[in-house]
Amino acid sequence: RHSDLFHVLCVSQHDQQMLEKGFSLSSQRVSRLINAIETDVFQPGAGKKSRVLSFMPRKNSRDAAIVTALLRSQPWFAGWSLEPIQGLPQADVAKRLQRSLGFLAFGHPEGFGLPLAEAAACGCALIGYSGLGGRELLAMARSQGVGWQIDYGDWQGFLNATEVLIRAVEERPKTVVSQLQALSDQVRQHYSWAAMVKSVEQALPRWESQLPT
Repeated sequence: RHSDLFHVLCVSQHDQQMLEKGFSLSSQRVSRLINAIETDVFQPGAGKKSRVLSFMPRKNSRDAAIVTALLRSQPWFAGWSLEPIQGLPQADVAKRLQRSLGFLAFGHPEGFGLPLAEAAACGCALIGYSGLGGRELLAMARSQGVGWQIDYGDWQGFLNATEVLIRAVEERPKTVVSQLQALSDQVRQHYSWAAMVKSVEQALPRWESQLPT
C-alpha cells in the first residue's frame, strides 16, 4: 500500500485473489498475465500412451521418494511404472510426458505450476500438490475427470487418486483418452502465446494510467 506502488503484475489466479483480497489492493491496481507454455513443444504425441506416471523429484524430493516407494508396493500398481524427469533437455521432457498417462506433482509452493501445465498439455492426468499457483490447472483437470488435487503432505491421497486413475484406465480406456485430449485442448488454448499477448495488451494501459504524469 506504499505510495510508490502503482500497479502489480502476477501470473496466477491465486496470487491475483491474494493481492486483491488479502492485501486489499484495488482490482484496478492488479493485473494477471497469462503464463504461456510452448504449445508447439508440449502437445499430445503421435504414439500410444504407456502405463507410466512421470514426476519431477527436484522439489520436495522427500515426498516424491516416499510416495513413489509406496506406490511400487501396492498390488494394484503392478504393470505400471514411475519415471523421474530430471536433467533432461526440454524436447526430451515433452517426449516423456507425451507417453505418460499421468503426472505426479510434488512442487510446493509454486508461483504458477508450469510443470502441471506442460504435463496437461501433453495429455497427462494430474495428481498432486497445487503449490497454490497450480490450483487453476488442477481445477481444469478435475473438470475433465482426470485431475486430483492432493493436500500438502497427504501421501495416502496420492495412493487413493492413483488407484482411481488406474481403475479408470482399465475399465474405460477410451473415455480416459478422450478426457486427456479435452484437457490438453483446454490448457493449450488457455495458456497459448496469443492468450499471453492479449493479457499483456490489457494490462499495459491499466498500468500506464496509474503512473504519475
